[in-house]
Amino acid sequence: MVKKLTILLASIVFLWSFTARAQHPGKTLLNVAEHYFPANIDSAKFYAKQAYRYFENKSDTLGLINASQKLLKIYKAQANVDSAKLYGYYAIELSEKINDIPNLIFSYIELGEFTRSIYRNDISDQYVKEGIRLSHKEKIYQYLPYAYNRLAAIYFEKFFDKSLSGDSAFLYQAMNFIDSSIYWSQKTNNFSYSCSNANIKGTLMYQLGNIDLGIEELKKALQLAKKEKNFGEYPYILMNIAEAYRRKGDLKLHENYLLQAARLVDSIKYQEGQWFVYNRLFAKYKKEKNYKKALDVHLVIDSLEAVALKKNSNKKMKEFKVEVESQHNKQLLEYQKKEIVQQHKIILLLASIFILLAVFVIILFRLFRKNVKQRHTLEKKNKEVERLLRFQESFRNMIVHDIKNPLSQILYLSSNNIIDNAARRILSLVNNILDLSKHESGQFSISPQWVETGEFLANIKQNLQVLFELKNIKLDINYTCKELFIDKDVITRVFENILNNAIRFSPVGERIRIDIDLDDAYNEAKVSITNWGPPIPDDEMPRIFEFYSKSDNGNIQNYRPTGLGLSFCKMAIEAHGFNIVAENVEPHGVRFWFKLRARTLLNFQSQEYFEKLTIYERNTLEPYIEELCSIEINETSKIINILEKIPDSKNIDIWKKQIENAVFNSDTKEFNKLITFINTSKGKVKR
Repeated sequence: MVKKLTILLASIVFLWSFTARAQHPGKTLLNVAEHYFPANIDSAKFYAKQAYRYFENKSDTLGLINASQKLLKIYKAQANVDSAKLYGYYAIELSEKINDIPNLIFSYIELGEFTRSIYRNDISDQYVKEGIRLSHKEKIYQYLPYAYNRLAAIYFEKFFDKSLSGDSAFLYQAMNFIDSSIYWSQKTNNFSYSCSNANIKGTLMYQLGNIDLGIEELKKALQLAKKEKNFGEYPYILMNIAEAYRRKGDLKLHENYLLQAARLVDSIKYQEGQWFVYNRLFAKYKKEKNYKKALDVHLVIDSLEAVALKKNSNKKMKEFKVEVESQHNKQLLEYQKKEIVQQHKIILLLASIFILLAVFVIILFRLFRKNVKQRHTLEKKNKEVERLLRFQESFRNMIVHDIKNPLSQILYLSSNNIIDNAARRILSLVNNILDLSKHESGQFSISPQWVETGEFLANIKQNLQVLFELKNIKLDINYTCKELFIDKDVITRVFENILNNAIRFSPVGERIRIDIDLDDAYNEAKVSITNWGPPIPDDEMPRIFEFYSKSDNGNIQNYRPTGLGLSFCKMAIEAHGFNIVAENVEPHGVRFWFKLRARTLLNFQSQEYFEKLTIYERNTLEPYIEELCSIEINETSKIINILEKIPDSKNIDIWKKQIENAVFNSDTKEFNKLITFINTSKGKVKR
């Protein structure tokens, strides 16, 4: 007994720790953004912004620095100067605030790279050199390969700056910086910038007159870009190779490499790359006086400018909407935290109750197995032990899976009505377990008696009213028999088990239908319960009434438990002398049907019910009858709307049920009889 209590307490502690455990998605979101960059800029920006908001809500300064650095690169690729500059300065400010030297160094280098991309070479080298100075001062060398690589790119571009007179000394300084980048790459064992170094070095070589060596170095860079899948560097390498061949005089290869670059940037929608490639192509075709191709390329450039203009015009509005949404999410998060605390308490309480019940049931079952073993011979004992062990395993699985359903109700809704309903579900589950145990031991029996059908169905509907209202599901009930010969408690649980499954898998706002049709010749009634949720897979249909079964595809959305509920239904219906059947209906839906003993056909057209209608009730029905006479039977929604307007009374309710029954069964003849008998004596009906 002490061992069992120890296991129980360990289970409770595990469950509590599992539900209280939280995820940390910030770093994951940044990794996803890195994966999409630069092939899919929009997706990369979406995930980086989600990470930024997460770190902002958590007041995580280090996370905000990383997210700001990522957004700087993304906005730079989109040519969004203001946003990129904002995030760059913010990363530096946060790094200085918490004295995070590595991130401060990286932020200076990134800001220098950004100012280079917007042609501010007069200040870009100052940012990068500040990063290099801090690296040597603090002996943090991991960013030096990147810093010297970017400094080389800055000095290379200074060579083309007209305000600096195009001094070739800038090219030799850039070559020295590339050599420094290669040196520190080997020193720190960081070869992330080998591709970029080869690209810049090859370009510097052909600028200095070593065209063949430059092309060789650039092709080496191209191979590295392919190997590393570096889509950001790839189009620029192709453009540099094209320029080298132009200088060499091979115009065919020059055009070929430019077109390769154009196809690449178009395929990955790399906006910054598209701008450079198509401007190079336009300059080439214009110089060659190939005006047709030059015009085609210029149209592409115009479309890129139009897209950039549209994005800039919408940027302010989007940022405002994001700010409003962020404030709303903060308030919602606070409210959800309070709700989660309350729900965790309820979950823990119910989980403890379920575990105690499970332990109690297992103990009872073991005692039952011991008594069975004592009544059988030694030969039958071995077979019975094997069968009971299999049953015990499936029995435990049933309890574990079936308790999830009422727990999920408590998890998401904590009103008193839901708690009451879950408690009733627990009681039903315990009764099912006990009845199945009695059936297994041959002690299960029923006490059938005649039960009034309408009252019986009304009680079931009342018991499940909360669940119907939660999903806005309407229950349609049609029956033609007055009484059923049943064990009321047992068959009530059969109906509730099937309806619980129907509610769970029915879409919000759908209908569930119960039909009870009397076969007067055999004193039997066919009971059908139909829902329009997802169908049962064909491979699961043969196992639907087994003790426990589920889909093997692992998709929780398609999971359809049968467990104790349907096993109990099969046992209960068989105890009444009939079988239960499950079938899929077209176009989608599931129907469960079975038979029960019944008597007395209900027929509204009989003289008994006709005479029960009072003069007041007939006068009440008359204006609605006239509306129904102008509608065809297939106009279901209009007929239902009219019926809902009619005031309620006992006899009128019977008449309305018969009308609904005729409409859903497309029985035109019965429909016409029901809507014409009121006015037949007055001769007012025309159909």
